[in-house]
Amino acid sequence: MKLVQFGDVHLDAPLEKFTAQTARLLRARARELVSRAVDLAANQGADAILCTGDLFDSPRPYLDSVRYVRDQFAKTDIPVFISPGNHDPFTPSSPWAAVNWPGNVHIFSSPHGERLVLPGFSVTGWANTAQRQSHAPLEGAWEKSDILLFHGEIAEDSPYFHASQAQITASGAGLLAMGHIHGHFTKTLGRTLVSMNGGLQATKFGETGQKGAVIISLDPGEVKADLVPLGGTRCFELAFSDGEIPDLSALCPFPPGDTLLDLTLTGAPLTSREELLAKTEGFLQVRITDLRRAPRELPTGKSLGALFLRRAAETELSLLATEFGLAALENREQPHAEE
Repeated sequence: MKLVQFGDVHLDAPLEKFTAQTARLLRARARELVSRAVDLAANQGADAILCTGDLFDSPRPYLDSVRYVRDQFAKTDIPVFISPGNHDPFTPSSPWAAVNWPGNVHIFSSPHGERLVLPGFSVTGWANTAQRQSHAPLEGAWEKSDILLFHGEIAEDSPYFHASQAQITASGAGLLAMGHIHGHFTKTLGRTLVSMNGGLQATKFGETGQKGAVIISLDPGEVKADLVPLGGTRCFELAFSDGEIPDLSALCPFPPGDTLLDLTLTGAPLTSREELLAKTEGFLQVRITDLRRAPRELPTGKSLGALFLRRAAETELSLLATEFGLAALENREQPHAEE
């Protein structure tokens, strides 16, 4: 059996940390990635599509976006199973309940689970019904299935949907498909493969690693999951100290034009900040975090500024934090963070 899993697309997210141009591009690309994920399922001859929640960024997305997603699912006859997440929970006024979805789409609507039996396999899915909901789906009585589907995390306790490692092991399922954590990983607990899809693209700085949909092969005695990139935006983190500025484009494992570059500066001040900025050209957007340390040649006087600088050096306060402190002491404009 072959399955395609994706989620955490966050359609219509405001993306306020980005420039207006970057935000528009990411929102448009998110739509296109949903289409590519459905096409991947069709091209792979998938038996089902598993959507693990947070397809939309809010309980009330734009109707145009809802119609777009509906049309993408309607272009195939592959069964689609959707487990609403904490950003797009199932409520009576949500698009999950208010929109007429195609016949091949099944939306789980209860936090207590629902079991479906199809030719060759069974699936039990749960739905977030609030944006913040501490609930353990695998706790207590529920119907066993080959495939489990919910939006949450692996934890003993959490303010969100969660399941402990012991509960997952005891489930006896072949697959637990999950969303919520924006980083892809797989983990085997007992006979259950846990697959966290991790999102189709980066939606903010810090969401590093490859992104895409997951192709899962579920066969008796063997479950395998492979992440397939679909061309979404990725985030690349790099920290470097003083010295020669590296070729950032050559170091980046992704196409620079589709990449959020997250730079951290450490050590002594750069010899050429202009050269650094020139080498960031071509990336989709760049964030620079300045963690350079305060200078060691410090004033010996008894002024408040001198005392502050010595204390900043003793506590290894970053240069940027030191600059903010001095600006406050001297009652002048604060330095600007770069992004």
